[in-house]
Amino acid sequence: MTPRHELLLEGCTIEPLGAYLKSVALLRLVGEQVDPGATGHWDGDLFVLTSTLDASALVDFLLDDYAPTPILDPWNSDAVIGVKHADDSWIAAGRKGDDARALIESDHPRFADFRSAVDAVRRVLDALAGELGDVAAVKKAVNDDKEGFLRRLRADLPDRALAWLDAVAAVGEKVVYTRLLGGSGGNDGRQEYSTHFLTHLAHSLGTGRRPRSREQRREWVDAALFGTPAELLAESPGLLYPGQADMPAGPVENTVVDPWDFVLALEGVPLFASAVSRRHRTGASGGSAPFTVRSTAAGDPSGASGEDAGEFWAPRWSRPVTYRELSRLAREGRCEWQRHQAGDGLDAVRAVRSLGVDRGIDSFVRFSVAQRRGQSRLAYSVGRVGVRDDPRVGVLAEVDGHLRRLRGDRPAAIATARNVLEDAIWSAAADGGPDSFQEVLIALAAADRAVSRSGALRDSSSRSYVPPVTGLKPGDWLAVCDDGTPEVRLAAALAAQYERREGAVRGIRHLVQPIEQAKGSRWPQWADTTAVAGFGVRPVVSVLADVLACRVVEVEQAGRAGGNAEGPAEQGGTVGVQPAFAVRPVAARLDDVVALARGLVDEQRLGRLLSGFLLLDWSRAGRGRSLVPGGWYGGGPDHLRPPTALAALAPFFAGRAVGRPPVELVPEGSWPAALVAGDAAGVLGAAHLRLRMARLDPAFASPAIVASEVDPHHLAAALLVPLTTHDEARLLELAVTVNGDRTSGAPTTEPESHPHNTKPHDKE
Repeated sequence: MTPRHELLLEGCTIEPLGAYLKSVALLRLVGEQVDPGATGHWDGDLFVLTSTLDASALVDFLLDDYAPTPILDPWNSDAVIGVKHADDSWIAAGRKGDDARALIESDHPRFADFRSAVDAVRRVLDALAGELGDVAAVKKAVNDDKEGFLRRLRADLPDRALAWLDAVAAVGEKVVYTRLLGGSGGNDGRQEYSTHFLTHLAHSLGTGRRPRSREQRREWVDAALFGTPAELLAESPGLLYPGQADMPAGPVENTVVDPWDFVLALEGVPLFASAVSRRHRTGASGGSAPFTVRSTAAGDPSGASGEDAGEFWAPRWSRPVTYRELSRLAREGRCEWQRHQAGDGLDAVRAVRSLGVDRGIDSFVRFSVAQRRGQSRLAYSVGRVGVRDDPRVGVLAEVDGHLRRLRGDRPAAIATARNVLEDAIWSAAADGGPDSFQEVLIALAAADRAVSRSGALRDSSSRSYVPPVTGLKPGDWLAVCDDGTPEVRLAAALAAQYERREGAVRGIRHLVQPIEQAKGSRWPQWADTTAVAGFGVRPVVSVLADVLACRVVEVEQAGRAGGNAEGPAEQGGTVGVQPAFAVRPVAARLDDVVALARGLVDEQRLGRLLSGFLLLDWSRAGRGRSLVPGGWYGGGPDHLRPPTALAALAPFFAGRAVGRPPVELVPEGSWPAALVAGDAAGVLGAAHLRLRMARLDPAFASPAIVASEVDPHHLAAALLVPLTTHDEARLLELAVTVNGDRTSGAPTTEPESHPHNTKPHDKE
């Protein structure tokens, strides 16, 4: 049995892109030309090749027997073999042309495929010259109809030569240059890859005008494979080795390269040919090679939105695979998001995080191929993304439609908001923490506000119209955003409440943002004004206090107009106004509401979270759902106990009967405005009187002293937050003492049913 050798190739690293391609090229060349059973895999950042070749035999194979892939770009004007050269040979004169001619004219069997490919190119060019009647006219004809020339060339080239052509261009109804090498069809600025490949191949194999010694060439191979020191050539490494291109100061001619690095890197490119990926519709998006997508600035600190760039997501695997298996994986190039092939980097990261890629891949290295030196490009690593099945990533699909509407030719403010949103989506997919999903909603809310300030984008009759964000599912988003903090619970409880009026949903969002929903309309539209100004600019507690006051006005107007929202109610012979929303599917914890009333929550974070949660379609939340149960049980430090002012007023704003036996309390319509104005003492004095009218004995004697415990704006904001029936009863217990005349009994310390009773208020 032939022994097998496992070689850890320290010169074949997963970064930069040239080293990655060099690694897979070795597996391809050994698997095709020496040992079909050879396998390769990644051990950390290094490539491991297992085959019948030991280290010395591998070097000898490359130096003596390796048959190069025909890499030719005759459609490019600077190609050594191509249409620029109006003579019988179609080969340029000069050093590079002489190197190419020496290789082609060699009778060594290793160059047979190259000779066949060059003969095919010559036949196509000769036929074209015969049709035009002038060799000099061929160049112009090819430049004028490069797509036609590529189709003609593809029909005549032998199979071995098609590997390179299909890797740089998808030739079909349209010709699309792949993004793996910059999307330019086999050249980087003035650097034409086939020409440089022939030059470096001549150095590597000793076929050039000035052949190097075998010792020198072996030194280059050892350096390329095993990372040993070597004297390098003063040549440009191209976009594949950005570190070597950038480290030396000065012009390109001062850079250095190991010729074997360049040769093997280009030998790795044909593995990612474009033929099959066109079936996945990526050709229409501008890139057609497997695992190549449009660039996105998200997740790339040096990226710029809208720049002409592409990305290559290089798969990494730890299980040994043969070249055939790797080739099958590359041919499929499956990287799917929402049942479609990924179109850009944002799709790709979500595909990788939701198992939209083939099993067996452990992670991807993301390479961006972008212009960084004038017209030249660099392929630089942007980071790595591990493959995993994270079901939370699926919720990000709900944002796609809104994101698409923000793209295109938009004002600078919209473009900035879109970039922030894309970064947030990237972080959520890559990181997966609750805070990252929160930032997606917050960024989407910021983009929504930016649209609301643009007259052109708000005009529904305009082609540029961008509607308000709608349709996000609350249950899905709460599941990924809940981090167990008071701010999340409070924001959800505040945002979730709403009512239906004449068939239209109306909640806090409709008061703080310029949106409205017409009668019978399913979706909201932009409005000219907001009822409460300054959301996102003013302190959130001040905005919420104004919302409470605005609700009184709304309810009074609805009552006068005969709407179906609750109008003024009569209690104890005194008319009051109940500002509570009719439907409140999410109840907050009492200790969180206490913290809000006492000014102990992160109000800036609460405002940001509220802006995001207001975008959720809470009418789809279902009934009887509560984010968390009531959380205050009477213990703990004093600053976590409900202030008497909150205990006295909260039962009035519950919007339902409170306690056992139940008693329904209704606030006066002037109370919210008085709290906004800072008159908490006056409100508590009126509440004291109303409690007595309801045959309840208030537990506090001095409204002024009670009022001094909390800030009026914080108190008003806390009164807007829905509570559970159990916590409402507990607050009433704290606000009153047992009245001997009330023989039916005062509210007890027992909950209505279960200590965690979370029954929400739902009159819908």
